[in-house]
Amino acid sequence: MSGRTIDLATLKNVKNTVIGNPTAKATLAKDETFVARLVDCINNPLPYLESSQGSEDDIRIEAAHVVSSLSYGSNDALKSLLSANAHQAFIYAISALQPTDKPTLLAAFTRALKALTSALADAVGPSQMGLHDFPEGIQEEARSALDFLFEMDVLDVYLPLLADKSQQTAISTAHLLASALRSQSYRAAVSEWLPASERHKEITKGKRGWERSDTGNPITKQGGWVAKHLVTFLQKKDSKLQEAALSALASLAKENHSVATKLARTSEQPSMYMGLKVLCPILTYHSRCTFYCIDIMQVEGAGPSDSGMFMRNKYSQSRLLQLYHPRPPPSKISCYDRHPCHEHPNLSTSEPVRTRAKACFVLCQLINDDKDLCQLAFQRGTLTQLAHLIKSITPSESNIQWDEDEPESQACLREAAFTTIAAIALFDNDIRSEITDRLCLVPYIMRPSVTDM
Repeated sequence: MSGRTIDLATLKNVKNTVIGNPTAKATLAKDETFVARLVDCINNPLPYLESSQGSEDDIRIEAAHVVSSLSYGSNDALKSLLSANAHQAFIYAISALQPTDKPTLLAAFTRALKALTSALADAVGPSQMGLHDFPEGIQEEARSALDFLFEMDVLDVYLPLLADKSQQTAISTAHLLASALRSQSYRAAVSEWLPASERHKEITKGKRGWERSDTGNPITKQGGWVAKHLVTFLQKKDSKLQEAALSALASLAKENHSVATKLARTSEQPSMYMGLKVLCPILTYHSRCTFYCIDIMQVEGAGPSDSGMFMRNKYSQSRLLQLYHPRPPPSKISCYDRHPCHEHPNLSTSEPVRTRAKACFVLCQLINDDKDLCQLAFQRGTLTQLAHLIKSITPSESNIQWDEDEPESQACLREAAFTTIAAIALFDNDIRSEITDRLCLVPYIMRPSVTDM
């Protein structure tokens, strides 16, 4: 393929070939010359332009689409993209765009950068949901690339895109943050970031001896520039923008005291959290699952003695359990049923597989190592729903070769359900007896275990 001329028709054909096709991605990844030319198209499309087949922008957009597709599902492809410095190419391309350039060009670049950054974060770890094999041989290179993307001058390139007038660009940027913010250093870098103009004001203010030094930047007091803009997205009517913002806020607030306290409710003044709360009735199922990731970040009694550690609010945590049972029990938590999230979706409904898997993992993280919350989850009937879910996707007969062509998403859903059941049953023998005796899950537990041996 390296001898093939790269033009618009070639790029479109390659894009259609590799989408959802891991084998085609692996084959293309072996052609390092082609991948290098592909990345070169991002900033230097002229050598690959044929006048009869579109403009330079068309070449650049199609090349970005191909890179975006290559980023997913193939470690070999990711290695080739790293060798071609694709992440640096997109950062330079975005920084060099002018206001007169097509919005679709920026949207394509941002989407590709999001896909590439997400793949890098998956390669570096930790895994956000479930157990995954980490690729050998490229982790260090991927970590270096990810560190580069969170340097101050690089953040100056893509974080301002949250304020771009194109919602598609803002959505991609928010999803980038949601996927990539997996370490405390990255969260701190993003939450403390300010636009260059704001940083200049801070430096200038510090040189004025007559100004109070403890006033602080009002944007920082609101949780940072990024958090402030993500919260404003929740006032929009675009559900995809809301979901992206919620996901990014959840990743940004995790183990991040400065952001979590700003999202928490306070007795002195309304907070960002209240803005999230009033939206809950109109959010999609996927959005509400993400909303509860933020809900559990509330901090009680935050102060110097906390040393940055979070005290999980069990009253707010119990609200997520409303996602797992159509009717709450009449006692104990009935006072929390006034929460705006009136609907109680069922895990066995026709919701997308990945959305249900995410709901399971969110619940698992919420109740993990907390005896009271595990008991509360059990009382709300979550265990029964999880059992029904597992039985619906896992045959108990050992002679059925059901797993040979099973979609990866369904295997992930099963893993999520089993992991959540294990978390619920950790502290109580009665719950474990429920699993083995009434729900009869042992054959379904053994079936995947024997198959994977």
